[in-house]
Amino acid sequence: MVNTIGLSLRQVRQTLNWGWMTRSCTLLGVSAVLAVAVGCDDAEQARTPPANQPAVVAPPTTLPSPELASAKVSAMPVSSYLWLREVSDPRKSQAEVEAAATDADPNGVAVQFPRARLRLSGKGEDRMVAMLYSDDPKEAINKGWQGDRYYFRMPLRVGDVQQLDDAPYRMAVPFEGQDETSNGVFRMGDRYHMEPIDLMVRFEPEGGQVKIFLGGLFKQYDTSDVSAEPKWFHVQGIIQAVVE
Repeated sequence: MVNTIGLSLRQVRQTLNWGWMTRSCTLLGVSAVLAVAVGCDDAEQARTPPANQPAVVAPPTTLPSPELASAKVSAMPVSSYLWLREVSDPRKSQAEVEAAATDADPNGVAVQFPRARLRLSGKGEDRMVAMLYSDDPKEAINKGWQGDRYYFRMPLRVGDVQQLDDAPYRMAVPFEGQDETSNGVFRMGDRYHMEPIDLMVRFEPEGGQVKIFLGGLFKQYDTSDVSAEPKWFHVQGIIQAVVE
């Protein structure tokens, strides 16, 4: 990533949300974080699969709720959750995959994150960009922070928030190689980057809020050990956020 405002990578990620709103495009200032850059759009086009290509992991319709049963249904969650399930390397043969299968839980493990935020920009002319990210604490800017977070920048072909339910986001990249994207799930600070390989996200507006249904195949890299083999995960979530 090119940094033109003299900030560290971790500081750039703090721009909007104590803001670690990262971008894979050049940053020209705080306002550029919200801009729809041409370079990003070109890269996104390359990640868009054919319309008839099914998702590897479909967004869930329901998931077990890790929230307290006494929590008010109308209240905004103070946390958000993604369900992570480690799976076999999809590049292996079917026999190898079946031999390596050990986790029969269809949902995996619920991992807690800060509450979700959903920021929309670029309204009009079917060029809206949705940015879904965790509301990270102030200390996330510190080098030794070991928390978990996520960030997804999703160009959508809609011009208004009311059209979100007609605009699922879809992306896919080859299993081989590394996409070098700033999208994904980050665990233990910056150590583990879970990069989306095949992702589908759909939206359901509910008044001033949006319910987000996310499902995807992710490849996890250990940034502290570049020689380590990546791990693969199915990631699912049903996230509620206020539109900003």
